[in-house]
Amino acid sequence: TVGAAVGSVTLGPIISKSFGRRLCISIGGWLCLLGCMFASFLSFKSVGVYYCGRFLTGFGVGVCCVALPMYNSEVATPSIRGLMGSLFQLLVVVGGMIASLILALIDDWRLGMLLPGIAGAFVGVAIWLTPESPRWIMDHHGFEAGVLALRKVRKGDVEDEAQKMKQIADEERAAGQVTYIELFTKPGLRTRFFVACWLQVGQQLTGVNAFLSYTTEIFKGAGIPKDQIPAMAIYFNLAMVVGCIVGLLFIDSPKGGRRTQLWAATVIMGPSLLVAGLTKLLEWPGTLAVVMLFLYGPGYQLAWGLVPWIYPSEIFLMSEKDRAVSLAVCFCFTINFAVNYATPPLLNWSSGGTFLVFGFLNVANLFFVLMFVRETLGRPIEQNVADYDGARDLRRGLRQEMDSR
Repeated sequence: TVGAAVGSVTLGPIISKSFGRRLCISIGGWLCLLGCMFASFLSFKSVGVYYCGRFLTGFGVGVCCVALPMYNSEVATPSIRGLMGSLFQLLVVVGGMIASLILALIDDWRLGMLLPGIAGAFVGVAIWLTPESPRWIMDHHGFEAGVLALRKVRKGDVEDEAQKMKQIADEERAAGQVTYIELFTKPGLRTRFFVACWLQVGQQLTGVNAFLSYTTEIFKGAGIPKDQIPAMAIYFNLAMVVGCIVGLLFIDSPKGGRRTQLWAATVIMGPSLLVAGLTKLLEWPGTLAVVMLFLYGPGYQLAWGLVPWIYPSEIFLMSEKDRAVSLAVCFCFTINFAVNYATPPLLNWSSGGTFLVFGFLNVANLFFVLMFVRETLGRPIEQNVADYDGARDLRRGLRQEMDSR
């Protein structure tokens, strides 16, 4: 996760902005393969080489994760933007389930370490079978090239959409590229940047990646016999796949949406963990804790597994997106590292207490969603930006720009 955080703020933004979304995704995939090779068959029984390989694997993941959500949002129409972006998370969950099945059948740990690299190599090749982002093409190669790219991902006449895309691109070019300092200081943009970052932080504070990293300890703490834990882990992954599919069905539906699904999922997850924690501390039947965990997992996939990867790309203009999204992704992996580092001591202290800690963090996420997250379902990115940047903030931002000149 440290490698992923570094990759998301160093190489990823540079390649994505200057050379295109596809190259960024492809290079990230191949770096992941190279890292997995050094962490497995090319480690030569050296702990140092192994950790360097793990860092490089994460670095490649971070590079990929910068471009993937932006690519999805720029290729998809507003009506299916959520579905397109959320497929990213579905494939992550399906990949985890497949990995669990494969790892149950193989004995060579090196082959298990190589599996993510094989998937990365597939992504590195397959991305070239898809068209480049029309918006990136228009920004770097002109209007006509952008129209040709847009026709590859649309049916029918694209002239109106292309003209609007050009108008927005011209306005953003005149405004100039946003600086990292402006992400923290510019009115309106500062709020959007906070929301994007906290969604990534909040995703980690739900505790799900800690649970997935320490599955054996978590299920043991819930009272599951040791010999049943591998099968239970597979069932847990299957339940998460179901939750992800349900989330996909609603993410672009009037009955669902980003904000609605986030608070609904949090209402499921927080109480589930609180009950699981009380079950352990008060020595209630262990079956109740297991049931709560099986509610918590699919509840996470209903929204918190999906929305943090699509929402940031929906609330930033092109001139803001590369730097804002890369920093948000960096926050994700940095907090992931911290949570994973803190989880073993928490579990050693008290499994029930650990469930309660993450339960209360989920309750905190609920307050964040209700106070700061706005619905972006089916709306143009420019309208989402305008909703966050009220008239007062816009005037203050313009005044700051004029003063700086």
